[in-house]
Amino acid sequence: MAAGNSMTSEEVYYVSTRDPSAKRYTFEDGLRMGYAPDGGLFVPESFNRKISRDTIRHWLQNGVSFEDMAHQVLRCFISVKEIDDVCLQRICREAVEEYDDPSNPVPIVKMDYVPDGEADEGMHALYISQLFHGPTFCFKDLGQQFTIKFLDHFATKSNSEVMAICSTTGDTGPAALRAAAKSSRFRMLVAHPEGAVSNLQRKQMTTIVSPTVKTCVFQGGGDDLDAPIKNLMTGTGLKAELTGVNSYNIGRPVAQVLHYFWSYVNTLSGNFKTLGEEQCAAAKKDALEVDFIVPTGAMGNICAGVFAKAIGLPIQRFITSSNKNDVGFRAFTTGTFKRDPVMHKNLAEAMNIQVPYNFERILYVCARFDELLAETADHATVSAQIADCMRKLDATGEYEIPKSIYRNMENVLCAGATRTDDEEIQTVIRKYYRRYSGSQDALHCPHSACAVRGAEKWLKNNAGFTNGVGIVLATASWCKFGEVISDTLGPDVASKLELPKAAQELMKLPEKPYDLKLLRGEGTLESDQKVWESAIAATLDQW
Repeated sequence: MAAGNSMTSEEVYYVSTRDPSAKRYTFEDGLRMGYAPDGGLFVPESFNRKISRDTIRHWLQNGVSFEDMAHQVLRCFISVKEIDDVCLQRICREAVEEYDDPSNPVPIVKMDYVPDGEADEGMHALYISQLFHGPTFCFKDLGQQFTIKFLDHFATKSNSEVMAICSTTGDTGPAALRAAAKSSRFRMLVAHPEGAVSNLQRKQMTTIVSPTVKTCVFQGGGDDLDAPIKNLMTGTGLKAELTGVNSYNIGRPVAQVLHYFWSYVNTLSGNFKTLGEEQCAAAKKDALEVDFIVPTGAMGNICAGVFAKAIGLPIQRFITSSNKNDVGFRAFTTGTFKRDPVMHKNLAEAMNIQVPYNFERILYVCARFDELLAETADHATVSAQIADCMRKLDATGEYEIPKSIYRNMENVLCAGATRTDDEEIQTVIRKYYRRYSGSQDALHCPHSACAVRGAEKWLKNNAGFTNGVGIVLATASWCKFGEVISDTLGPDVASKLELPKAAQELMKLPEKPYDLKLLRGEGTLESDQKVWESAIAATLDQW
């Protein structure tokens, strides 16, 4: 381990965002429980463990393997008493062994910013961090592979099994199922909203034939199943302990911190592929502040970025990009969190979230720490503020972010919040694909296109990115959204695109019927959710 890291063999503890008593939980507790008993989310008790600037410079100038970097970064969140060095090193290696290139699981592609009028082309670069080279072609693979392997590690130690549940808008479910496939200790129920996932995403779930997997479809929006799941996880009615692997589980944002560190190291060390002619200056091998552009739904990605900044990664600004369901955009720009009563159909369906789980974590971190991530408020005060906000949300569907928290949020995130409509998504997909003569490296999925458009809006209204480096998180492969690509580029062009071989084989497989269908009745959503909760509980208890 490089010198300069603030690491010890002491325990690492987690607390609930809503519990003023600051009861301590281990990393294993947080993983297994998902939600805290009071309904809050687990967050690190402190960010005392850091990755130093000297260590980052060493990585940039001398290189570092993904496995070694991941091991050092995860030590900021997991003590050696819970997972020893040998086991953690093995997990870091095995979590990416199904990636296209395990030695570089998240490659960077550098391309020119293409403005709408193309007058300023070549003045700025976009560093596209391709998070989708895992087994299910999306960024969720890394978070799920690590989270499932962490859970499997603890289940093996205690000789127990894991019953898990997952609600997905398209990517989380397939990634969770694939990650759990090699473990004999998992049983998993995966549910998705009817008609809101692509054909490939659906087949990634409905073609799995295994006694340890059940699938469910429900009528409603992307987060309409969240309340029943939360009740089941925090209640005592089930025969077996239930855990969840959506991004409310602390394992997910902790693992996704690695996306930020590896993207940063690759970009600033010059380890990237350049599309077209080299026009923009290459990044320097120094630990400089940079900007990240993040497509924003449940906010697990942006939460991971805040965690990364908190443990030392030099991030100046987060530029967020929402789709039509823009609760994040409105919260960041107005200081009011207000749930929209309608879930709007759009091309970036996997970001269809009205109440992002991880916004609560972001509020907590921004409430307790200033722009230098130095602690400025005690846990009891902050948790009381967070709990009050969540009570107001449950009662009225909205709350005002306390002014002190909102001010800190502006300082910590330096956020350039944007939103992207369907026409803008299609414009981005078309113009970059054409600009780079049909290179599939320049073919963005609709969610990645939201992030690219967010970067464009920032550049249009500002002088540039911090130190000239804007890293765009591209969250999924275009191949998962063939219908959108065909509608955008035209069926003639789309028909000539070659799917990855694994996707080609998947599309040939027969689908099995859903194990559970949850339908809307004539009453309210809340009454239907109670029925759904009972149906899920019965299914799990009979399994």
